[in-house]
Amino acid sequence: MKNRLFLVFLLFFSFSIFGDEKPKKIIAYYFHTTHRCATCLKIENSSKAAIEKYFKKEMEEGKISFVSINIEEENNRHYIQDYKLYTKSLILSIVQGEKEVKWKNLDKVWLKIRNEEEFNNYIKEEVESFLNEIK
Repeated sequence: MKNRLFLVFLLFFSFSIFGDEKPKKIIAYYFHTTHRCATCLKIENSSKAAIEKYFKKEMEEGKISFVSINIEEENNRHYIQDYKLYTKSLILSIVQGEKEVKWKNLDKVWLKIRNEEEFNNYIKEEVESFLNEIK
């Protein structure tokens, strides 16, 4: 009898821990300042366009989103420390519920922006890598 109760408790506990796990999602953040140069705008627009092109289905399903944030606004300044930002940046973040579990600064966007195919492939490969982690 004690063994049965223990098994029932164990099964209930296992389902309560593993059954309520929230799905993971990816947020692509583009961080910018108020004053923006042509290259900064191009990185933002090209990043968003590449993600929408290659991951339209995942965006529609809510697995991926793109968010542009001005780090000069008072309530956004914490991102500078959070992500160790030193310039306009594209950050990929895996979020589960309200908790960030991984992030990466795609710092090669500045090197690849002058070549559309290289830029798009870089974005696609990095996002695919993150998608593989949330499946």
